[in-house]
Amino acid sequence: MSALDGPPTVVLPAPVDRRLRLGPFPTAGCALRFVAYSSVGIGLAVSLAPLAWVPFVLGGFVLSVHQTGGKPLDEFAAGFVRWKLRRVRPKRLNSRHGPRASRATRCRIPSGRWVAIVRTGGLPVAFLPPDDARSLFVAYRELVRSVSGGLFLRATSEPIPPSQFRLPGPVASDCPVRDARDGYAELLRLLLRHRRRRTVDVVLWSSGTGTGGASQLEERVRLMSDGLSNLGLECRRLVGAELVGAAERFGWAVEELA
Repeated sequence: MSALDGPPTVVLPAPVDRRLRLGPFPTAGCALRFVAYSSVGIGLAVSLAPLAWVPFVLGGFVLSVHQTGGKPLDEFAAGFVRWKLRRVRPKRLNSRHGPRASRATRCRIPSGRWVAIVRTGGLPVAFLPPDDARSLFVAYRELVRSVSGGLFLRATSEPIPPSQFRLPGPVASDCPVRDARDGYAELLRLLLRHRRRRTVDVVLWSSGTGTGGASQLEERVRLMSDGLSNLGLECRRLVGAELVGAAERFGWAVEELA
């Protein structure tokens, strides 16, 4: 190629998710999905019976044409299963502070009340069916109603650190896989550049200032933790420096830790 030809160019293929001009399929991807289902049916028809192809053709046609919330049924079902798995095993929130510096679980603010903070995350609800969404809303509403004395909620987000996904162990400079590990680390950095993790701080306080108030606060924290667990959320109680920092973000000056 001569210098007059200019820089090399790579022609990208046409997107397969564009809408078709002809046919019942909403997109080209849905048409390819139907071809895949039919191909599986043809393979079974050869080994079993010719009629074994019919269910795959009919089922593939329905799954490729019918749309639920703008998505095919099989794609919607796969997303719902992934959501269920994430809800059964929620990811644990990582502490960025040193909790061993202090194990205090409650603090006293200038008003004399004891305060405790429970940190939790969120639930992916993009694939939630209407019945599950309704039951989740009802459970959350009942949890809020069961809290006596009120509560504060503070929702924020924080970057996901790439360190928790990096491969363990150092690599020597002459190691053959060093370039691959460096490429993997760069890929993580790019993927997580715009990814954030949601955190929600639930603040509870006592109605009294003495020993009875502290005991009442412990009972409220227990009920709140149980209620969040019933919603499928994993929560943890802030202690030590994390507790002080979270209380100060609410505008409170911490007078005592216990």
